[in-house]
Amino acid sequence: MDEDVERMLLGAANGNYDSARFRGYAQHSTEAICSEAVPIWASNSEDEGESQESIRDKSRLLLDKYNALDNLYNSQKLAVEGAATNHLTLIQGPPDTGKTMVAIRILQYWATLASYEEGEGSPILATSDSNIAVDNLVEGCANAGLRVIGLGRPEAVRPELLRFCIDRPGASSSYNLSTMDTQDGTTQQANNYYGSPSSSLSASSYKEKMKKMKAAQVICCTCIGSEADILDSMSFERVLVDEATQATESAVL
Repeated sequence: MDEDVERMLLGAANGNYDSARFRGYAQHSTEAICSEAVPIWASNSEDEGESQESIRDKSRLLLDKYNALDNLYNSQKLAVEGAATNHLTLIQGPPDTGKTMVAIRILQYWATLASYEEGEGSPILATSDSNIAVDNLVEGCANAGLRVIGLGRPEAVRPELLRFCIDRPGASSSYNLSTMDTQDGTTQQANNYYGSPSSSLSASSYKEKMKKMKAAQVICCTCIGSEADILDSMSFERVLVDEATQATESAVL
């Protein structure tokens, strides 16, 4: 990571953001944009114009309120705090240091924020370069009680996660449904076909599938899979890329 970017991100995450200290940086430089605090709720115009310190203070209060930092190490807390406010947060660490666990905690927090946005907010997009990593995200989200849907080739999905796949084996041209676990322990129907209006799906089936996808809190897929036609009509306020350094720049973009 660029030294200036790292210094500003760490300073902001530690609550040491002081615009006077970084006056020498260009306002639109990479380091300034990455470390800039954004309003907690993107659709709330009342937060516009707030100071960086005020936004971060509000974010910390919400993180505490929703127990988003419970049972985390200090470095993991910094990662979640950064993701809660920064335009861009890069989480680095050796294998088996809990990065995916932190990713799930971030997704949980984002989903909580989205539930308070108008219309319960838009789904969160969680991606990775490999199918294995996507499976881990789906499993983590499901275990955390999030409404999650997986997009992609069903043959690449672990058997126990097929019920979250939108196109599981055995699905016919008709519209098939599986179930998704919700936070309160109940279940709701989830889509089971992956395609677009030009496929064998009827228009009504496609609309129903889109309805179910928009009802999900998290949509998981590979970076390449995020280009699927089914996602063309959807927009995402929050995006998480797991194992980002293993993907090519073009795939992430």
